[in-house]
Amino acid sequence: MNEVLVNRADWTGAPGLPDGWVIVNAPRPLTGLETWTGPFRHGIFYAAGPDPSTVTGFDREQAEGRVASWRSDDAWPVVFTSNAEIEQRVLAKFAEYGYGSADEAGITIAEQAYSMGLPWHEEEVSA
Repeated sequence: MNEVLVNRADWTGAPGLPDGWVIVNAPRPLTGLETWTGPFRHGIFYAAGPDPSTVTGFDREQAEGRVASWRSDDAWPVVFTSNAEIEQRVLAKFAEYGYGSADEAGITIAEQAYSMGLPWHEEEVSA
């Protein structure tokens, strides 16, 4: 299944969503309990609602219907990551090619993350 990988440091989505809600991103407008537009990833349209596995009864049926609607609209789930998690993936890629570090590979972690399509976040250095 496709997904939208987002670095938590770059997230500017709807604030204050309840824990356990699913967030999706699509190239077309979506329905949801919360909807908004944001940075282009798979599209600019975002929606959120309860994860069907966390609710019961009629609420669960509604949540399942919402998720099915999102699939029909080509919405991909948003999955959060961090620079630390991305660094581990990059180091694993270096190891696949026999490098023990970024220095040995002759490329920075950020450059390799970018080439792998991973959402590395350049942190500002404070003075």
